[in-house]
Amino acid sequence: MEWRTVEIRDEKGDGFDTVQCEDMVFPKQFLHIQPDVRMKDIKEFKYRDGDVLICSYPKTGTHWVFNLVHFLMAPGPVEQKIMPSPRLIDLHPLAEIEQLTSPRVAITHLKPNRLPVEHLQARGKIILLARNPRDTMVSHMYHTQRHEVFNFSKLSWDCFFDNWTKGQIPTGSYFDYYNSWEKSLQEQNTNLNVHIVFYENLIKDGLGELKKLQQFLGVTNTEDRLNQILDRCSWRRIKVDVKTGEQPAQPDQSELTRKGVIGHWRSKFTVSQDEMFNKILEQKFKNSMFNKPI
Repeated sequence: MEWRTVEIRDEKGDGFDTVQCEDMVFPKQFLHIQPDVRMKDIKEFKYRDGDVLICSYPKTGTHWVFNLVHFLMAPGPVEQKIMPSPRLIDLHPLAEIEQLTSPRVAITHLKPNRLPVEHLQARGKIILLARNPRDTMVSHMYHTQRHEVFNFSKLSWDCFFDNWTKGQIPTGSYFDYYNSWEKSLQEQNTNLNVHIVFYENLIKDGLGELKKLQQFLGVTNTEDRLNQILDRCSWRRIKVDVKTGEQPAQPDQSELTRKGVIGHWRSKFTVSQDEMFNKILEQKFKNSMFNKPI
């Protein structure tokens, strides 16, 4: 693999560096963990019965759903449990994930062709998250501003918009990511075991979505406990936990959560950007199963 450095800068020179190879885009710091070796090790990661992969494009509700899954699968009083640190197989030491107690839950922003082969062959459970691309883009921008891996970027919104729509922001193109998943799900020889969670549905009907999710996971929680889980994992509670220190120390924890609302993109998009984005959707995403109205 040949990785090239690409600078993302606005007219003032603000921004950050990325490294890109084939269809992959990562922050430049990714080079420190030997990306070629990492991609190979991920594909060869050994499957264990009960493993769950949460697959998503960044800022589509990954951390939120990780917490929900944890409480769904961990019996006992909800209020007495601490939220665990998410394990991102793209960056987290794989040896630590290997040693987790079953059922292991890990997250990834990689496309299906780069996932652990044994997990796919064994029909391991995959939870695929999706969110309206406009809100995803805005949340992604705020994430880069608050995260040290992006040098707390002050990249202008116009420049971010341009690079995000072109797939130049880690982890690459939103549209290519979901189109690759749709292609994999529709292939005649596919045997994927995937449950799709739409962020907006989870916001609007959390209880109903949790019932579907626990059925997919093969676990049972009373409706009262499901409501407790929804409250425990709410944006309000997570932010309070971060401030009071009730959650375990996690780097960038505060950067993982912000507003969690639907339609916040309207505060950033100009009329011309909205029109331009509609054309992009028409070209790249018109008939996609992930292109849901908001």
